[in-house]
Amino acid sequence: MKIFFENYRYPKDLMTKCFEGPGQEKILEPADRDGYTMTKSIGYLFVKNDRYDGPVFILPKTFLAEDINRKLTVFGLPGALPEKCIDVDSTENPLYSSRYDSFLPELGIWLYQALRRFYDRYKTTSIIDEAQLEYLAPQSDSIDKDFLETALRLVDFLRDHRNLFTQISLINHSGNARIDWTRTIARRTAYKFGGDMYYLDPCIKDKTINIDEELIVLYYSILRYLKKKYHFPIQLGEILYDLKSVTEIQNYIDNGTGAKTMQRIRHRYYRDDLKELWTLVNDFFSYNATKDDNKPIIEQTLVRNFNIVFEDMIDDLIGDPPGSISESLKRQKDNKLIDHIFRFRSLTSPRHDIFYIGDSKYYATDNDVDGPALYKQYGYAKTVIQDQISAINLKSDKPLNAPGTLRYRDTETEGYNVTPNFFIRPDVRRDNLQYDVPALSPTDRSYPVNKQFEDRLFDRDTLFIREYKLNILFVIYAYASEEDYKILLRNTIRQDILRFLNDNYEFYKIEADYVEVTTPHGKVYPTFLSYFYHILKGKIYKTEEYGEYILAFEKHPKDPDAKSKILTELSPYLKKPAEQFGLQDTIQ
Repeated sequence: MKIFFENYRYPKDLMTKCFEGPGQEKILEPADRDGYTMTKSIGYLFVKNDRYDGPVFILPKTFLAEDINRKLTVFGLPGALPEKCIDVDSTENPLYSSRYDSFLPELGIWLYQALRRFYDRYKTTSIIDEAQLEYLAPQSDSIDKDFLETALRLVDFLRDHRNLFTQISLINHSGNARIDWTRTIARRTAYKFGGDMYYLDPCIKDKTINIDEELIVLYYSILRYLKKKYHFPIQLGEILYDLKSVTEIQNYIDNGTGAKTMQRIRHRYYRDDLKELWTLVNDFFSYNATKDDNKPIIEQTLVRNFNIVFEDMIDDLIGDPPGSISESLKRQKDNKLIDHIFRFRSLTSPRHDIFYIGDSKYYATDNDVDGPALYKQYGYAKTVIQDQISAINLKSDKPLNAPGTLRYRDTETEGYNVTPNFFIRPDVRRDNLQYDVPALSPTDRSYPVNKQFEDRLFDRDTLFIREYKLNILFVIYAYASEEDYKILLRNTIRQDILRFLNDNYEFYKIEADYVEVTTPHGKVYPTFLSYFYHILKGKIYKTEEYGEYILAFEKHPKDPDAKSKILTELSPYLKKPAEQFGLQDTIQ
């Protein structure tokens, strides 16, 4: 097995032996004057030519980092230069016999499954062309099988039929190692000690091999072969059979013994599950069994614009399902496409939803998003807000604040709900390489607030952008396995935005509702809001869930004196004893 990384410059001779043959002329970039080349593709190939025979994985550059000598290495490990880590099983590989030696092949297998799912989802659409995904496999009428796909079906069968093997094993081994007294008495010499008869060499009931066992032994032997030779992530569990060694299985493949054995036992099985297993094992042994050794064999699933695949992975993780309302908002009226938009609980009330707007950035670089990309993201939020105000709130048959609506504006205060807006980047947790841990967390980057007026949180032009990093191993695994983590990830984003707001704003509850206000000059205002409206515009919002006014001030405003003056005027109406009211409290 060979491992390469995208966009990394390798000496040309290290790459050409794995990347030459039909369909591969686009994989490598032209060599530079120093004799180095690279590939911008990511994915899987199975290569068979006169220089190499076996699987090749091209992994995202995200897994490379600078080491202490500022050289780009695998995970930033000293000395683990990518050109030294190509051959997984070489004892000269710096990762050999380390905790990372099996990680890269396992990652390649999960990545392959993710790319295949992307292909299956979009093979009839133009997005495949945009991503420049190339899927090349043997013809359907050929005896050749897709190596990795065949192997993965064998692994999946174990997952789906583990109880079958346990049942067969118990049946086949029940009664083994029991004494056959009839044969023992007839054939063995008895010895008498103290009145009792003893047989020192009894005959044992060793059952001959069951017709099921030969197939199951071959199957488990293949799984162990895949686990040891190709580092497949397989949990074999307890095995009650004597399995064939990796060398024996390799010989079964090379000299055709495996294919012949499968034909010999072909008609033994009548159960559907065992017939299916026979087909899978036969496919494995028949892989390229009758090929012309002089003809190069190429299988590949490669994508050149991995950012498009990454975007789909993130959207599958957090986005709304196809056909939902938010799906129609992804392509805006100016034909701009929002990466991610989903409907979820509002920041101010669980009774109403709001749209969360996200943009995925494939590379985990140290650079902030700026310029057009930043303002484009703010523009997406403004367009969605306007769409909801005009197309839903003003034209809907439902009352403006009815349960189940998307509540963007409070009609009484004319305050606008806070719209969640974020970037999301891939992250590699080099100290803890786990596939089942999202590790979704905010980065330390901060972006300028889009606003028209100072210190107006509940103004429609006041928009924030948060940025998150997400474990890319989790992204690949969750996408490939089709696990549903939407609620978990959405809640994480929501809670972070609430923490961010509480860190940057002071929140107050106002006890007054329809309280008549009399000014020092004797003028009477029918409600609290009617008197203070001119100084509270954009600073106040009424929650529909609790019927409470929320007042917000920046903790560090540009004009602290103006803030103090307003708070002094409002002090009789501020809820006591809690001076600070966190938005987070409203969702309890």
